[in-house]
Amino acid sequence: MRDFNVKDSLSKIKLSVKNNKTVVENYIFMTVFQILNSFFYILIYPYLIRVLGPTNYGVYVVGVNIATYFQTVITFGFDFPALKEISLSRDKPNEISQTFSVVFYAKLLLFLLSLIVFTAIIFLVPGLLENGLIYFLCFINIFSFVLYPQWYFQGLQRMRVVTIVQLIFKLFSLPFIFIFVKEKDNILVFTAITVIFNLLSSLYLFYIILYKDKVNIVRPSIIEIKKWIKMSSPFFASNSANAIKQQSTTTLIAIFFSTKDVALYDLALKVFQVPTLITANINGAIFPKIVGNAKYNLVKKIVKYETLIGIFIVLFLVVFGKSIITLLGGANMLDAYSLLVAISFSVFTILTVGAIMSFVFVPHGLYKMVAYNQTIAFIGYFIFIICGLLLFKSIVIMPLAVTFSSFLEIGFTFYILNKFRKKLYKDE
Repeated sequence: MRDFNVKDSLSKIKLSVKNNKTVVENYIFMTVFQILNSFFYILIYPYLIRVLGPTNYGVYVVGVNIATYFQTVITFGFDFPALKEISLSRDKPNEISQTFSVVFYAKLLLFLLSLIVFTAIIFLVPGLLENGLIYFLCFINIFSFVLYPQWYFQGLQRMRVVTIVQLIFKLFSLPFIFIFVKEKDNILVFTAITVIFNLLSSLYLFYIILYKDKVNIVRPSIIEIKKWIKMSSPFFASNSANAIKQQSTTTLIAIFFSTKDVALYDLALKVFQVPTLITANINGAIFPKIVGNAKYNLVKKIVKYETLIGIFIVLFLVVFGKSIITLLGGANMLDAYSLLVAISFSVFTILTVGAIMSFVFVPHGLYKMVAYNQTIAFIGYFIFIICGLLLFKSIVIMPLAVTFSSFLEIGFTFYILNKFRKKLYKDE
């Protein structure tokens, strides 16, 4: 009887995978895509540090960080609304072209405005003009976010294409890096190689959209662009607040504690990101399939399973965290374990909160709730840090603040779900 149940369960799993082949494939390639981006620079990092030196490589990192702020402005918050529209319009070429066009033009406009601001910053802020060309190349690199919309391929459940293209161009860039980057003064060459190949991969994906998928770019009206900017502004506010919150943790540790504590937190974060990297794309893979038919019972089931996955990740990090930290950083980095345990509970933001956002707030147009959620978490994060540091000057306060803000998000999203449940699911 027991054997029969095991076989029966395996058969059900196989059938479920077969029936959701596209979802599973999309999830796998989205995850592989993230892993490729993460491990590509880890692969070449030792070589770059040895050849370019920490100081010159630091110049490149500064350029990337400056560009990242403008990247947030350019992507703005269009991705989630655009993903929803593409997922609901997979068999409607005209609507796909309309969505693609308005987002493309809106991002292009924001890119041009950002270019003006960026140029002014380079010339006006002391010390930046010295490495201005490197910073300019790093800025130009974010034009790839104008050309290549991940939401388009994700919505059509074709992340295989993106992963393969990105992998090919990244592999092609490796010989150029190892051949032409030979000494400290080659930092400009390295930046140029990275930017050129990144833009080439984005251009090829843009070519696929226009000439293989036959998507027509039609100039939208200013009114239509304004409509999309207004609709996407809650996501922009949410993304901005989350980015500031994440970057503030490391900065505040450096200010109030020491650089060793920064290294401890960085290690804890890296260990935490290993299991979350694998699970982070679950909602993104499921979204295109169920966005148009996200019933309450289905959402409830997804939230339940993702909560269980979150509990498993926390237990895994609690049990194996010390061993992983010792393996990566040695026994002298074991103080990172308490930070890891403290931050591990924030996994529920990625999974449980992410599920409610994806399958309740976005499908039903509750975009403002996305911004409200992150605003509450943002305020709670800083209040916790201020109170915590006044009472206990301990580095554990920092990851606990991240976890505290995560629990505020969980509380808020469940509150909104229960508040609007009868209105949103009145037919169930």
